[in-house]
Amino acid sequence: EVFSTNFARQCEDFARTNLKHFVFTMPYLATEAVLEQYYNTLATPDQSFASGYLEWVEVPADKIGNKIWIPQTGYIIGAGYIRKAGLYNGDVWTPPAGVETNSRGIFRFTHQDLNDDKMSRFVKKWRCNVSKYIKNVGFCAWSSRTYSNNSLFESIHVRLETNWLVRSIEARNTKFMQRLLSPSLEKTIKTDNLVWFKNLYEKGGIEQSIAFSDAVVIDIEISKEDRKEAEMVIAWIPPECLEHLHIRVNRNDGVLVTNF
Repeated sequence: EVFSTNFARQCEDFARTNLKHFVFTMPYLATEAVLEQYYNTLATPDQSFASGYLEWVEVPADKIGNKIWIPQTGYIIGAGYIRKAGLYNGDVWTPPAGVETNSRGIFRFTHQDLNDDKMSRFVKKWRCNVSKYIKNVGFCAWSSRTYSNNSLFESIHVRLETNWLVRSIEARNTKFMQRLLSPSLEKTIKTDNLVWFKNLYEKGGIEQSIAFSDAVVIDIEISKEDRKEAEMVIAWIPPECLEHLHIRVNRNDGVLVTNF
């Protein structure tokens, strides 16, 4: 739990410095004004290293029926671990959200009265993650939005993947240092990285609605001033994540029209 925007800023700075991702719960009974304050403090135009969740949850405290309110972050982190590689063959860009993130043993949330208008505003305007009760399913993490002004990077899965990609690209290319410079080496570097990105593309880690040759572009250039230096530019398109599903039911006699 985070009690102040100043502390949240320090945690985000720590996560950014140490290449980690900071998941936290907003203060108990936070209002929309509080959400706005956190957004103004944490929103960044580049990489995001923080994800904030709104609700607290009421759970059993003991066997005789007493209840307590706790941050729901533990449910989110648990869902994230379950979906990650090494446990159930999950992927780093798989978001811990949706009906699969069903929080068990909960009596109620602090913000159970969130209507669609409020939820949309909290999620889209203030980049705050919320949860929602779904009939016959339970309490679910309803959105993967996080703190970023860039529309391409508004989802946790994209932010986590981007942070992971940056670290991985740096680590996997150190093997090319102290090698004799040649056209062959340039080709090897480019091919090695393209093969790695092609594997991500085939697993859904790169946007698959367009050809791989357009989704990932790599260019290498040797410095004309100092041939000991080379610059590799990598551009890729992250995958989209379905955030909303709108359903309209129209009976074939034209009498019944229902929107969800």
